[in-house]
Amino acid sequence: MQHNDNIELRSEKTRKIINTVPPILTRCGISFITVILILFIGFILFSPHMYMLSFDVHISKNGDVVFYVPYDQLDNIYIGMEGIIELEGYPVHIYDYFTVKIKDIDKTPIVDENGICCQIIGSLKQTKTFRVDLYPDMKGHGNLLIKTSSLWKRICNTK
Repeated sequence: MQHNDNIELRSEKTRKIINTVPPILTRCGISFITVILILFIGFILFSPHMYMLSFDVHISKNGDVVFYVPYDQLDNIYIGMEGIIELEGYPVHIYDYFTVKIKDIDKTPIVDENGICCQIIGSLKQTKTFRVDLYPDMKGHGNLLIKTSSLWKRICNTK
């Protein structure tokens, strides 16, 4: 049996059925795209924004971790917040990152080469596998994960 795909050999009614898109398919497609867009916009409006705040650390004489953060970030930092640090002499590929827990926030503005900062004091949580010997003025680098409010809350609170 020979198969002909030539549309011109078919009747006008058959050509009309082949060339039209079913209305239900059009409505479902538009509805699907609308739902996806509404979910995407809702996610953007209501999800919090997160970013990493990097800083240099040093160990004080009493063994506390001391670091300085920009003064405008002070509203996003709280006592009990945890961050990660890497100390000189303790490579990350062997010792992993150390956890520091904020125990005091000095709100006195300090002016240095990075601008206006404030001093944060934290305590180092020792790992179970390694005991870390802390020396005064030991240096390192750290990060805090800062979570800010959602875009919707920021839009509603502006006056």
